[in-house]
Amino acid sequence: MYSLSPAMKIAVVDDDDLFRNILEKWLDYHLHSEVVTFSNGRSAWLHLQKPDSADLVISDIDMPVMDGISLLDRAKQRFPQKLFLMISGDPYNARLSIDHGADGFMGKPFSVSRLVKTVQELAGSQENESAQQCACSVPATSTRANRFPSSHLHDGDRISIYRLDFHTGVLILR
Repeated sequence: MYSLSPAMKIAVVDDDDLFRNILEKWLDYHLHSEVVTFSNGRSAWLHLQKPDSADLVISDIDMPVMDGISLLDRAKQRFPQKLFLMISGDPYNARLSIDHGADGFMGKPFSVSRLVKTVQELAGSQENESAQQCACSVPATSTRANRFPSSHLHDGDRISIYRLDFHTGVLILR
């Protein structure tokens, strides 16, 4: 079992009911955090405007009503301190997510341990903002050499990899 700061609140945004409910159970069980769920970006956006809303948003990208990138753009513009972990079945959405200010990306499918580790990394980076980290994860079945070449993650600023865990597939970028 792991735990985050007791005050850490997490929002899960995904249009797949089963997947969203599984994520909610995993996060509650493994991290003992308050978790709220939403089926689209618009519902999550309304929640984020409340004073006591989520600190970390785990959002799918492709959803009806409002997609995850639109949610990310709006939230980062108004609440830049909020952390965003984007998830998608298309690992090439990693660049899109990073370009729009996401703090992390995970390609579906992913394991519970990878999710927990990535959320902990993001929560740790919030506590230590001077590190300015971005945690990204690729599915264990992907070819790491061609999924995330350095040029693919370059967004105009110099981004260098300072830790790559080949066992879990988690990339920590700076």
